[in-house]
Amino acid sequence: MFDAILQKAKLRLRLFRLPNLLIIAITQYLIVHFLLLDNFWHANYLLFVLSTLLIAAAGYAINDYFDSAIDSHNKPHRAWQPFKVSSYELLSYYCLFNFLAWLIAFVLNSHILTLCLLTSFSLFIYSYRLKKWFFIGNIIIALLNATAVASLGLVAQNYPLELWAFASFAAWLTLLREIIKDMEDKEGDAIYGSKSMAVVWKAYWVKNMLYFIKVLFALQLFYFAWVWKSLYFFSFSAFFTGLLLFLALRIRKAQFTKDYSSLSLWYKILILIGFIGLIANHYG
Repeated sequence: MFDAILQKAKLRLRLFRLPNLLIIAITQYLIVHFLLLDNFWHANYLLFVLSTLLIAAAGYAINDYFDSAIDSHNKPHRAWQPFKVSSYELLSYYCLFNFLAWLIAFVLNSHILTLCLLTSFSLFIYSYRLKKWFFIGNIIIALLNATAVASLGLVAQNYPLELWAFASFAAWLTLLREIIKDMEDKEGDAIYGSKSMAVVWKAYWVKNMLYFIKVLFALQLFYFAWVWKSLYFFSFSAFFTGLLLFLALRIRKAQFTKDYSSLSLWYKILILIGFIGLIANHYG
């Protein structure tokens, strides 16, 4: 019986992408503690982070609800196959987590409540329709990740330039990762009518788009180095651009699903490396 309970718990943790939720929480902690120079353990921050995690978990649930058929083709090992997690259970999680997040946001203030409502609505529309549109779904997720960073300023009532740098950093890396995930899921997406960039364009052109986004991203890094007149951040920008170039070479060689899965993981690692570098620049 204990083994059955443990197995069920593991399935639910996979369902809600625990590693992704941990990345969100760690990122918000780093920003509050090192950038906004405030006490992360203050009740307002803890409640805000909890509401963010609940909305993210709800987003995963509703996305899996609408994508059950596609995921059964692209990711047959995933936890939310119909015989493991029912559609009713997914919807129950979605409603419960959103309700709790909105309740927490209501306690905090009206601005945060409005933001949470808009985010929940955006995630629903994304999962229901927009993720199948050409490039639009990728941009939506990139902007929502940037919002999760920038919105910490609502709690702190403080919006330093570094906070916007963090937000743009999250947006660029998320956009790159979302396109790579589309490449990973291309076969199943095409079968079920998705019009993602990976489906509509040949791999050659999608890869060129990834290179173009990387160039824009690198230019922005050096722009911030110039604005801050920071030799450290210039060096970090050069180092990070080198990492982007390294991954560009891996993208060029990528052909199979496993290649794109590996690249997707790399971009998660880059997010943490980048945030640590931005924080170090704050103290440099």
